[in-house]
Amino acid sequence: MKYEIITKPAFSVIGKEGSTNDGEDFIQKLYQAANQGFNEVKELIKLDDNGKVSGSYGLMSDFPRSLKPWEEDFSKGLYLAGYELKSEIKSIPNGWSVWHVPSQEYFLVKLEKGDEYKRVFNDFINYYIPLELRKLSGAVFDYYSLKDNQQCLLFPVKAFHFKRVATKQAQLARCGLVCSYCFFTSCPGCEKEACKCTYGYWCPDHICPTVKCSKDKGLKGCYECVQLESCNYGFFSTGNKSAKACSMFVKQYGKDKLVQTIGKMNELDLNWNKLLEQTKDANAAFILLKEYQEK
Repeated sequence: MKYEIITKPAFSVIGKEGSTNDGEDFIQKLYQAANQGFNEVKELIKLDDNGKVSGSYGLMSDFPRSLKPWEEDFSKGLYLAGYELKSEIKSIPNGWSVWHVPSQEYFLVKLEKGDEYKRVFNDFINYYIPLELRKLSGAVFDYYSLKDNQQCLLFPVKAFHFKRVATKQAQLARCGLVCSYCFFTSCPGCEKEACKCTYGYWCPDHICPTVKCSKDKGLKGCYECVQLESCNYGFFSTGNKSAKACSMFVKQYGKDKLVQTIGKMNELDLNWNKLLEQTKDANAAFILLKEYQEK
């Protein structure tokens, strides 16, 4: 699986429309209908520079056709299987529908051999999109490139900006990260079963070993551990720098100072997590935090 962030101009798709109410295999039937009726609309379809159809689209939408995500946890909605439409077309054959999509930013995800569609879908909704400080802004689209023989997903996104959080409201994760400034806005914290932290999410049981370790030691978090600086267990075994640096910072300066420092970085519209991760090691990330503390 590979992905990139792109900005795609407004476009329109002509195709066959159906809904999840039509049965489990309704999407396959829509593509079959679109392929069988291709000659009815071939003069209306946008072609690439070589005069060929570049690929097919599968657009999703909520039932009001506002291009919002499928309802009830992405399980119910509309689907349009078809092709990109020429911009100057005004007359549409009977039995075909046209959806207009505005210009927006997308995560363009290219599926590779072995990638499971549903797992990739969930991973981007729950992990990759918030990790890039963005949030889903509409329904997800399917795209199949005929030229590259490539199945793709298009996740429409918009920038996510942290809100200022008062020190007394801030929640600290056991690894040291400030939950109140975390990109996983739907995560209730590592004390809860529904935790969606960057490491626990990928664990088979969704339980972060770092959480278990600190609990077994009777600690509130890694920042209380005498072995913190040399620890390479759990989350820290991944080479993570931001969480360890935050724990080191709390150990020396306290929770409130960390919250204030991360707050300063947010006010500067910085992706504080990425900045810390781009440093050489946790010690360098710790020094960077100290620099922003003093600004």
